[in-house]
Amino acid sequence: MKIHQLVVSRLLTVLAIWKGSSSGNHAMAQQVTTTMEWLRGPFDGTSETCVPKTITSYPGTDPAAVAADNPDCAVLDWSHIQQMHAYTTFQDLQFGIDDDIEARIGPLFVKNSDERLDYECPPDQYNGFDYRYSFCVLEDNNTMLAVAYVTTEDTGDGNATAWLLGLDAIPSGKPFPETLEVNQPPFGAVRYEWGKFGQRLPMAETGALTICTTPDVEASCSGVDESQILDLIGLQYAGEGIFSLAGIGYTGPSVWIHDDARQLLYLTAGAANGFWFNDSGFFLADYTADPPTCTWLDNCNFACEVYNYDSRFFDFIGLWNITGKYGMEDFGDPQLVRVYLGNAIDAAGIFPCLMYVSIEEGYYIGLDKLDTTPGTLGSSFWYSTTVDGEPDYTEYPVPPDSGCPGTTEEWLGVGNNDAEATNSSNSEAGGGTGADGSDEQPTSSTEPPASSTEPGEAPTTSDANPAFFKRGIAGLGGVAILFIALLVPEHS
Repeated sequence: MKIHQLVVSRLLTVLAIWKGSSSGNHAMAQQVTTTMEWLRGPFDGTSETCVPKTITSYPGTDPAAVAADNPDCAVLDWSHIQQMHAYTTFQDLQFGIDDDIEARIGPLFVKNSDERLDYECPPDQYNGFDYRYSFCVLEDNNTMLAVAYVTTEDTGDGNATAWLLGLDAIPSGKPFPETLEVNQPPFGAVRYEWGKFGQRLPMAETGALTICTTPDVEASCSGVDESQILDLIGLQYAGEGIFSLAGIGYTGPSVWIHDDARQLLYLTAGAANGFWFNDSGFFLADYTADPPTCTWLDNCNFACEVYNYDSRFFDFIGLWNITGKYGMEDFGDPQLVRVYLGNAIDAAGIFPCLMYVSIEEGYYIGLDKLDTTPGTLGSSFWYSTTVDGEPDYTEYPVPPDSGCPGTTEEWLGVGNNDAEATNSSNSEAGGGTGADGSDEQPTSSTEPPASSTEPGEAPTTSDANPAFFKRGIAGLGGVAILFIALLVPEHS
């Protein structure tokens, strides 16, 4: 039980109260009670892992005025919540409803923020984090990366009411300790749930939402579920599905070929780019160039791209019955999956996301990636078809005249990727688990092709190549390929 019965009995339905703002205007406010639950606890070692909270909505009220009236409460802007986008709809009977729930993702600017939830980009080379390719840009120092759970109810008169059932936050991992352990802070997830206790808040177009500590109330939380460890080591399968970028209305094909025995990963995001990871680094092919181009990068390898998606960084948040994905007109039958929330560090830098894993096989079958600036809408991958066993690489030939290895066999031979290879000892790769990224990477036994361009400097919002966005590509299930804009020149 996640909240004391006394709290539940106090408010099982939405309460209405009147409160005046500092501007002298009055607005109807709605209120629910909940807890702020750090699933694995904050890194600062405080006992505040389970804190009773009161969530109050002030529709149409100036958030700055509400923040001034409530200096001890975190204040969210309803207009920012409205900018969040859902790539996934699901059902969860724990909410006590049969309707679909949207998992809306995005950044929220917070006034009077809890500094522990202010998102920060990792220091350069932390666990392989490379600032040159990260696109981790924050417009506001008080940014919380969040998931909002929203359901829509048909009122029967041709209208509908949207209800907010809860919020999750993704801590950035600060202060970025040198050693990370499974299910231990500072990464993971923080949860505010009230929909599972019969409460809900009506969504508002504008106004403010306050999160205040409730005094003299006892609360209890279940904590991290240590039985649901996330671990992608040892898998060998192929997945086919879609990649979506809602910001430009794009959906295209995606392939994920995971060959742990050889330390090989092949993946695509749409038709523009392909990636081949081995234990030395990876090739990036741009199919849109004339002729196609290929770039070799060694800032991340197979282990960096795959093994950093584990329970050092992610918390299990539940079993969802997925009913729909953005970009799929016919999703088919609902699919029950395990869901994790947190960060990964890979070839794209930091990768805050919801991650979906198959129940029986433990396959990674998709993710919804959050961007750090409002309105950019993130990206999503979903693999609706998976095939177990050693991949058939002949189905995915290396593009001709790209500058990549001329045959698949050559690509398999770069580094130590023979068929007899076992799991790499560099299982925390991409610079190791240390904050200084000091673990030595395997060196290539075959000289890879020279890069056609030099990596750029630390990216800012203005560095993005507009032609890249026209191609409809922005994130990759492991590789958020926004960084391609820094590597591949624009082609006419």
